[in-house]
Amino acid sequence: FTAKPLDALCRTKMDVIFANILGPTILTLLPEMTARLLPGGELLASGLVTASVGEVRHAMEAAGFQQIETV
Repeated sequence: FTAKPLDALCRTKMDVIFANILGPTILTLLPEMTARLLPGGELLASGLVTASVGEVRHAMEAAGFQQIETV
């Protein structure tokens, strides 16, 4: 575990980011994760509780992501 900001841990641009964390944390980190994706990259979000799915989906769509699948 670390309290370091994401940009202190990783400055590399990536094709894929896996985020298996709770919704509020995804919402907090979404701008930083978006900045670290290469054009056409994918952000896979999992670990969400049902109550936060809608809010996270809305935020990700507002950031330009397109939903592929919800399980």
